[in-house]
Amino acid sequence: MIVATAVSCAFLTTPASAKKLYSYQDKYGRWQYSDTPPNTDAEVTVQRIKVRENKKKINIRQVGTRENPVFQVQNLLGGPIEIQFELTEADNILAEPSLPRSFVIEGGETKRLFSLGPENPDQRWRYAYKYNVVLGSPEAQHDEREQYFLPYPTGRKFAISQGFNGQFSHFGPQSRYAVDFAMPDGTPVHAARGGVVMDIARDFYSGGTNAEKFGSRANYVRILHDDGTIALYAHLRWESVLVVIGDRVRKGEVIAKSGNTGFSTGPHLHFAVQLNEGMRLVSVPFKFKSADKADLVTPRVGDFLIAQ
Repeated sequence: MIVATAVSCAFLTTPASAKKLYSYQDKYGRWQYSDTPPNTDAEVTVQRIKVRENKKKINIRQVGTRENPVFQVQNLLGGPIEIQFELTEADNILAEPSLPRSFVIEGGETKRLFSLGPENPDQRWRYAYKYNVVLGSPEAQHDEREQYFLPYPTGRKFAISQGFNGQFSHFGPQSRYAVDFAMPDGTPVHAARGGVVMDIARDFYSGGTNAEKFGSRANYVRILHDDGTIALYAHLRWESVLVVIGDRVRKGEVIAKSGNTGFSTGPHLHFAVQLNEGMRLVSVPFKFKSADKADLVTPRVGDFLIAQ
């Protein structure tokens, strides 16, 4: 009997960043950061840093025996995921339970999913599989009555530089209903709604308009709400995240500082509310509470909304 296993996979991990940080002040007195030596006449500080956020947060493990492999998933995030498995090759294979199938694994849970074995033990058997992982529960339903605070300090106002269906980058399912606030690097970021910290990234310190290079290098905080939706606060400043996975945060609590990391044209805060819809992470429309408005506000490009 021969068992040949091939795996097609895509773990939810945070890519490792470089081990050196180059920093300097530009002619306007603003601090600039880079993971490569900058082209500047200013005094440059070089700092070796410890990368902490590059470990796998979703682990797929094959346990059991060679003759009867069992697959389990460990979810180290602070909220649920949905994972779908499918056999791409199945020669004399019996799956229990049958595949394809989707499974929901809660935050912090390790769960046995399925086992494989031969239909006929006296014959050769082989298999290959692939899987897809999506954040959030498929049962999530956005509570449209929810009032979202503006995610910055009381009394402050910042221009919305890109709103729903923005032409620069808000056209995919995950960001169609996202909002970008143009705000200086280092502005405190407040939770627009309370919940549990599902995931964070804080070790990146560079950004730019090269999507291939910077697309996966934004610092962020994801907060799971009681209705199963997930708020994303992205492009945060290096080492500014103040919360850890599993923390319970209140509406209005400071969670980080804004920055310019990842795929970005300049300092800003990217905010979106997302949910798992049919094994896809999609954004949903929402409204803000602005201190100068009697009614809730749908964010639009050019608006200056005042945090209460």
